[in-house]
Amino acid sequence: MCEPTTLAALAIASTGFSIYTQNQAARQQFRAQRQQAEAAMEEQQAAAEIELGARLKEFRKQRARARVAGGESGAQGQSYAVALNQSIQDQDEIAGIINKNLALGQRSTLLDLASANAATRTVSGLEAGLQIATAGTAAYSSAKKAETTIKGAGSKN
Repeated sequence: MCEPTTLAALAIASTGFSIYTQNQAARQQFRAQRQQAEAAMEEQQAAAEIELGARLKEFRKQRARARVAGGESGAQGQSYAVALNQSIQDQDEIAGIINKNLALGQRSTLLDLASANAATRTVSGLEAGLQIATAGTAAYSSAKKAETTIKGAGSKN
């Protein structure tokens, strides 16, 4: 039978290594989740830029058609200016909505990341110390008890 201190040392080393590998795996998972979130946010940004570009192009075409129609008809008065200003205001409103949707989408991605990170757990220094001490004490106690039992059985013969 092994000596109690040897068993305690083995239990301490084994528990320490287990905690180390658990924390390493958690860190790798954190990195992977962060990279996924960053990629998702980049995709959201690109999609918003594409949508915004398409909508701005559409509004410019509308204003160009209005200018041509106004020039051909000779309508260059106040109602013409109001119509162009309304088009610009609509454009700004759509741009604001696209940007707001982008911000909400990215916020949602960050909240998903925080939620995923909350499910992934690392062991703190205090927890690690307590787990290691408990493992060492339990191994030492078990070995001492077994040693006492063997000595007691040997003295009865």
